[in-house]
Amino acid sequence: MGLTVVNIGAEDFIKCHEHIILGLMWQITVFGLLSHVNTHEHPELIELMDDNENLDSFLTQAPETTILRWFNYHLSRAGHNRKVTNFTSDISDGENYLVLLSQIAPGLV
Repeated sequence: MGLTVVNIGAEDFIKCHEHIILGLMWQITVFGLLSHVNTHEHPELIELMDDNENLDSFLTQAPETTILRWFNYHLSRAGHNRKVTNFTSDISDGENYLVLLSQIAPGLV
């Protein structure tokens, strides 16, 4: 699957080490979600390409990069002056999320 599993064994599940089990579950969840971020399932993602960008390099970028570009695309279309470069500190105050939500669901936010 491409998951990173280090120092996890059957005994961790038998002894119910919750933090290890939750970490593995999170990796499986993220893997499942990101496996659908591609131009085959979502050809509209091609709109995120820069004018001077090579198609091959765009198609081979990591799904996380595509999601960041999608997020910033919508922030830019909303006229927002901030950019998101990570999913930790850049979204911690909620402002970028509110702008994104108002852009993709204007009647609800």
